[in-house]
Amino acid sequence: MKKLFSTLLMTALLCVGASANAETYTSVQQGFGGEVSVSVTIEGDKMTDVTVVGEKETIGVGSIAIEKLPGAMVNAQSVLVDGVTSATVTSTAILAGAKDCVEQAGMADTFCVAVEKTAASTEVKRYEADVVVVGGGMSGMSAALSAANSGASVFLMEKLPMTGGNAKSAA
Repeated sequence: MKKLFSTLLMTALLCVGASANAETYTSVQQGFGGEVSVSVTIEGDKMTDVTVVGEKETIGVGSIAIEKLPGAMVNAQSVLVDGVTSATVTSTAILAGAKDCVEQAGMADTFCVAVEKTAASTEVKRYEADVVVVGGGMSGMSAALSAANSGASVFLMEKLPMTGGNAKSAA
């Protein structure tokens, strides 16, 4: 009976000890559309989770940073990852919040380390068109439509996942 009790007590202590190692730190920063809340969970010397909430960030711009940056930080085990193009303000808020969290944990030396950059793709894609329009904002869309209506083949390039430019983010 003593042996069973000792085994149960030891198992309970191990379980409590393991869960006590995971700590979550939170920081709130100003994003593009409002507050962005960043939570970082650290277990031992590993960053196990990063959660970002920013429901007022622009859909298709800031929302992409909210979607991509947490996983990038966990995978790199660093808060010094690249931000998302066109989502500079939201990216900066997320990265600053994550840095604040690891500083709260006293782990800045562990998680504020430079991340090795991966080589860019060397794949070349070739397209042919009579007219190339760079930028899918209102002017770019008008130019592309006008050229297409005149019978030209048109290639419209846009850096964001949607067209509309500043008119889209102002809505």
